[in-house]
Amino acid sequence: MNNHVTLATVLKRLGEAGLRFEMFGIGGGLSVVILERGARLLGPFESPDSESILWMNGFWNDRSAFADAIRGGAYDMGGERFWVEPEFAFFTKEKLRFHETYIVQPSLDPANYSLEKSGEGFALSADVDCEVYEMPITRKSFSIRKYVHAAQNPIRHIRDADRLMDGVAFGGYDIRVALRDTSPENEMLIGPWFLAQVNPEGQAIVPFAGSLDYVDFYEPVTDEYQSVESGCVRLKITGDCRYKTGYRSAQTFGRAAYVNGMEDGRAYAIVRNYYNDPSQPYCAEPFEDLGNRGCSLFFYNDSGKLGGFAEMENSGIPIGGATGRSEGESVIGEWFFVGEREKVNAIVDILLGFNPVG
Repeated sequence: MNNHVTLATVLKRLGEAGLRFEMFGIGGGLSVVILERGARLLGPFESPDSESILWMNGFWNDRSAFADAIRGGAYDMGGERFWVEPEFAFFTKEKLRFHETYIVQPSLDPANYSLEKSGEGFALSADVDCEVYEMPITRKSFSIRKYVHAAQNPIRHIRDADRLMDGVAFGGYDIRVALRDTSPENEMLIGPWFLAQVNPEGQAIVPFAGSLDYVDFYEPVTDEYQSVESGCVRLKITGDCRYKTGYRSAQTFGRAAYVNGMEDGRAYAIVRNYYNDPSQPYCAEPFEDLGNRGCSLFFYNDSGKLGGFAEMENSGIPIGGATGRSEGESVIGEWFFVGEREKVNAIVDILLGFNPVG
């Protein structure tokens, strides 16, 4: 559910809690809050009184609830975050009781990030040491360096760009993560994991090639929520029925979108652009079907029990294990188009080859 959290409310809560942050303009009058705690990107926001485009937890709207959440180590804050795969090794104590034993280790999130200026953007850094569950090794350590910079409009060189952008605001950021294994003696494959929480009631669009081969990570997605047409998957995002779908790196192209309406009649599109390499050993796998790997793109739809959101997720380039690498970099772009629905749809069609109206 959309909890209608405004920038003014976010700044008020952060001030009350004494949490360090920076405001960052990403173009088109849009700005994000870069929060040191948990290395979150919150927003984007059009103005102090506008609501976040990305999902925000309802506890932001209540001073006492927010304070309790921070004291309790809450991780489900909303916005954009970064975790590390594989999920079953770091986030659940017993694979066969995946949901019942799910845990977010404080060393992973919120971790102990430091936030500093870096060129025209910002850098967030953390050194992590955490437990590993149900594997030959019991601990793993690594360093995370997360760099955030503003992105340029990807359609700026399109002949029709001026017409399409008339009445549409663009803002975007690039996130570059340098992940380094600091415990190579405890050998395992680990991978960057980028997640953005989105407000429900919209449509996700995933272009693909060939005969679709997707993976159910939780309960199977039904035809009510996933429709497959030639070259395109469309997902109904509701935040009230749990599913998580994974799409093979060999069939996807490194770009997907989420499109939603706004109460004032406008629409917005969130386009995720990332490096997709089918030759890489992507290590996300369902807890009930270990070894079923090779997915680089994921969509999670919440049951409503965790707040009624959804997530757009992708994997970065793994390190460790058979990769022969102890460090590596992964980059994603997150592009936001806000404005007239018809033009937003046309922009998505240009970038993905499919129109959201479909």
